[in-house]
Amino acid sequence: MLVESRSVLRACLTLAALAFQSACSRPSEPSSTPRASAPADLRSPAADGVRAIAQRALSALSVESRSAVAASPLPVLLFGDSAAASASAVVTGPAWYAISARVGERTLSLHVVREDPAPNGAAPEGHSERVRGAPAMVLFNEGVRSVTWSERGATYALEVECGRPFEDEACTHQTYIVGLAESLVRASDAEPPAGAPSPESAATRGGAR
Repeated sequence: MLVESRSVLRACLTLAALAFQSACSRPSEPSSTPRASAPADLRSPAADGVRAIAQRALSALSVESRSAVAASPLPVLLFGDSAAASASAVVTGPAWYAISARVGERTLSLHVVREDPAPNGAAPEGHSERVRGAPAMVLFNEGVRSVTWSERGATYALEVECGRPFEDEACTHQTYIVGLAESLVRASDAEPPAGAPSPESAATRGGAR
């Protein structure tokens, strides 16, 4: 619960500070480590494997986390990476949800809040990258790598905190976190086709869409 509380608190601070961050120059990235390639399981899953990955990610959650997915007021994205999925804990609130996972020396977190659409669909200032087909802001600050974007009526803030931020490739370059974002799967994708019910289907009804 301590990790979850810290993650939720960081979410509030991160999302509230976006306007300020976008007005500032991007912090320098560590330059001593070469650019790393994203691991194979952090790349966008092929269409024919999405359902299997989503079902695996949903099944890996505890009963409490699956209940939180079902109760979420927003569409839920889950970690598609098997290690992160198995370590994930999900909590929800009236207009938000958050996922945290401890994988080795890395702490992964995803914070999601409902948002109002930008006027005329304009990209927020500072969102010069693209993630999941949307404008995104990638930052590195105090050993934490983060990426923020908007999708399906919500703002997503994904963070990776490294135990060795200037040595771990997950923090030394943005390749890892961008790959992690691209590998996120929708909880609703765990649903079987119409007419083919599954035990997991009850867990993805309601807010998980």
